[in-house]
Amino acid sequence: MLGANFELQQRVNRENELLRRLQKLSGKLLRQTDKELLLQEILHHATQFMGAANGGISLLDEKEPKWTVLRYGVGIQAARIGFRLPVTEGLAGEVWRTGRVQIVEDYRVWPHRVADPQLDRMTTLIMAPLQVSGKIVGMIQISWNDSLFPVKGETLAAFDQFVAFASIALENATLFQQVQAELYERRQAEEALKNEQAFTRAVMDSVPGMLYLYDGDGRLIRWNKRHETMTGYSADEIRGMHLMEWFAVDKKVQGMVVKEAAKAMQGNATEFRVDLRRKDGTPLTMFFTAVGLTIDDKPYLTGIGIDITRLTEAENALREVNETLERRVEERTQDLNALNQELTAMNEEMTAMNEELTAMNESLLHANDQLQQEVSERQRAENELTAALDHQKSMQDYLIQSEKMAALGGLVAGVAHEINTPVGVGVTAASHLKQITEQFRELCTTGAPRRKDMADYLEDMTEAADILLKNLERASQLIKSFKQVSVDQASETRRTFTARQYLGEVLLSMNPRLKKTRHEIQVDCDDHIEIDGYPGAFAQIITNLVMNSLVHAFEPDSAGKIDISLHKQADEIHLTYSDNGRGIPAEHLPKIFDPFFTTKRGCGGTGLGLSVVYNIVVQNFGGTIVCTSEAGQGTTFSIQFPAQGMR
Repeated sequence: MLGANFELQQRVNRENELLRRLQKLSGKLLRQTDKELLLQEILHHATQFMGAANGGISLLDEKEPKWTVLRYGVGIQAARIGFRLPVTEGLAGEVWRTGRVQIVEDYRVWPHRVADPQLDRMTTLIMAPLQVSGKIVGMIQISWNDSLFPVKGETLAAFDQFVAFASIALENATLFQQVQAELYERRQAEEALKNEQAFTRAVMDSVPGMLYLYDGDGRLIRWNKRHETMTGYSADEIRGMHLMEWFAVDKKVQGMVVKEAAKAMQGNATEFRVDLRRKDGTPLTMFFTAVGLTIDDKPYLTGIGIDITRLTEAENALREVNETLERRVEERTQDLNALNQELTAMNEEMTAMNEELTAMNESLLHANDQLQQEVSERQRAENELTAALDHQKSMQDYLIQSEKMAALGGLVAGVAHEINTPVGVGVTAASHLKQITEQFRELCTTGAPRRKDMADYLEDMTEAADILLKNLERASQLIKSFKQVSVDQASETRRTFTARQYLGEVLLSMNPRLKKTRHEIQVDCDDHIEIDGYPGAFAQIITNLVMNSLVHAFEPDSAGKIDISLHKQADEIHLTYSDNGRGIPAEHLPKIFDPFFTTKRGCGGTGLGLSVVYNIVVQNFGGTIVCTSEAGQGTTFSIQFPAQGMR
């Protein structure tokens, strides 16, 4: 009886000791959030906890989930890392089917053993499932060499609990990594949103007029800086102002605004003129556009407003001049009528002469009225023609500037796309360098690193540094080229530049568009030719000629050839640009430099590209440009301009 009690007490003591060790190990595992380090710690503590010589952790292959791959190993399993086995075979198959711990007391005589000489010494084998969210994601195995291990019930139960704790810790680490990934994606999205908001604000503030957004209650919720400067209100004062507050002094105007706003909210874009009251009470004549939109199932009203006060004043002044002229004409007509009556009275004394003079007087009056009408109509036509020509010139300048800015925007988007590749490779290399450094630091912390570990680490670090350097140099070169070309196109600074180098930078900036085609560009230019002038304008010539060839000269998916030849003769630059495309029909050749002439109106052509080239060469550079072409025989542009002394 006493012997049985003593044995029971010893068993209880062993179980308590196992529970204390389990509690300590579970705390360590649950505090580890790095999945890779956690799996290594699980294997380390499992072998120590059970006193096993060998151990390994196999995980399901992410690409082929019907196979398991040995990812971590100690003892004889260390040399088998990477070993693959179907989940249905061997002892792993039993664990997979039952979801429970499986034991082989003597692996040497087990009929289903794997034929591997490295496993000849292995005796007792225990394998248990690792589960995440109730699903088996891998298996842990421990084993002993040479002699059998007596597996007791309390030891097996404790190991089962250890595996359960390990599964919980693995699930926590998996969830932690998922949360970290989601947080990173969220930070990236927030940063992108922040950048987009900054860009939107800059665009809004650059609009030459007020931008507005009213909610469904008629309250102003978004506006640009020009809105504040035009009305005289601060941001705090203008926030939440009602639409009708701008027109509070005139109920008739309020009614008209309500009517136009309702029309816009129904999906019909509208525009109207109205006087708006500034903060100091002065009127501001505005031309408004309005359109309704729906965001998150809520109605909003948005549009722009342009100050046309000066235009209205000019119209009123012109109206007053016309009224004055009409009044003077009427007075003159009255004077002539009075004089006619006097003459008629005098002519009554001479009957014959009176009739003749009266007829002549009526003819003169008719001719005078007709002449005044012709003079008035001619003056009005000349005024209308002058206004139309001024408007056309303004619109032409605006469209040319818009095309320049659109080209610069395309350049920015293309170079950003080009830079993304080396920067992405650099980020990957830096991330890998950080990972191997952390792994080597952990190796140095947990024990002395081997010579092979040090050599592997130095080799990986050198390779990562080479990748970083090469890709950063590539990104630096792209940024340098883009910086020079973009600054030149955005400014009118005159400087001396090397023609060959600058041609390369311009063509490099066009690479995002060119690499989508199969066209070949050949450049023939001496490396030492220098030009004293405006590199931005020179870049526009090359860019517009190349884009003209891409749009008009070549069929889609064709492989064309473009030749650019630049030579210096005496003090003149001779630039020859040619392509082997479809050529220009004879009837179109005299019109190609006319503004707005294009045969691709519906396919992206504006008709301004060659007109801009002509104006730069003739007006800015003081040179000449000649185009020769035949249908089906390609096109050649011959350009000459001074190497120095541009206008």
